[in-house]
Amino acid sequence: MSDDLGAHLDALNAPRPPRMWRHRTLELLADPAARDEVLRRVRWYATKEPVLVGGRPFSDPSLRAEQGARGRVWAAALAGDPGVIPFWTSSCAGPPG
Repeated sequence: MSDDLGAHLDALNAPRPPRMWRHRTLELLADPAARDEVLRRVRWYATKEPVLVGGRPFSDPSLRAEQGARGRVWAAALAGDPGVIPFWTSSCAGPPG
């Protein structure tokens, strides 16, 4: 991942990225290698086994603390890869009911 893309994704700390951030993300994702790396990382988030803290679900500090995780998930959504976002949301869904 380029230093520019990494720094850009790491800088996002708002729940919803501003328009300029989204525009710059799409510019940086024009490089297929950068796009693939972001999508691979988001797939990893969706498939990794959680490290439970105190036995509590959704308490995996590796996802909350990883620098740029929020930016990478947003970048994957902006990339429009239909294989990533449904995969991500279905893996985060709780039991049916």
